[in-house]
Amino acid sequence: MRLLAIGVLMLTVAGCGGSDSAGETTAPSEPSTTDRTLPERTLPNPLDPEDDPAPVTGEVPIDLFEAILADAVDRTGISAGDFVETRSEQVVWNDGSLGCGEPGQLYTQALVDGYWVVLESGATRLDYRATADGSFHLCEQASSGI
Repeated sequence: MRLLAIGVLMLTVAGCGGSDSAGETTAPSEPSTTDRTLPERTLPNPLDPEDDPAPVTGEVPIDLFEAILADAVDRTGISAGDFVETRSEQVVWNDGSLGCGEPGQLYTQALVDGYWVVLESGATRLDYRATADGSFHLCEQASSGI
């Protein structure tokens, strides 16, 4: 029984490392970072309006998008068909302000999964911020915050 346990232990240790051509034990190699890289996305600089890459659209769940569009119609009186979806992307906000903090307010200091929706019609531009659970609000002093 003891021999079996020693054999299993030796196989386990041998599987964790390797040996080079001289027969010396080497440490296991690190996993390749290329196996887990995400697509690169350039984030806009909120202080430079010229530094805004082409926005992403189509990443917001349809029920959330429809609720935001209904809010935009209620606020402005503009027909839903007159709005153009210029941004509707999934984002990770830096904190609970969703990139739209108000002076004097406290926000959770943790990353928040959510969405960023921008609707435009003529000179009207509405910037909405949402959480993954579907709550949203209109951001009137927009900075990207991502």
